Amino acid sequence: LDMIFSSLVSRFGANLCSDLELRRHVASMVPAATKTLMAVQRTLQPAPHMPHCQFGIHNLSRIFQSMCSLNNMDSIGSVQRLARLWFHEHTRVFGDALPCAEHRSWL
Repeated sequence: LDMIFSSLVSRFGANLCSDLELRRHVASMVPAATKTLMAVQRTLQPAPHMPHCQFGIHNLSRIFQSMCSLNNMDSIGSVQRLARLWFHEHTRVFGDALPCAEHRSWL
């Protein structure tokens, strides 16, 4: 799983980013996103009262699809802004599917 998304993200970074430090951090986001997905799957399992908690590879693809839709990675400008974008996409993809504040705060 990491290999698939790493190849896509590294190609995206190489094409749209001239900053080597940003490219390195973009590549490190793939294992972090995979670990987040696994933690979400372990903790927020579907139940009769929470059938919407079905998270999988499609959620990762939505995260990276949004990040790769940028026209120019250099417009991010810093590692901190890249981390904020990554965090925003995670809360958008995973958090929007959670109905209660308790689950969203866990995320």
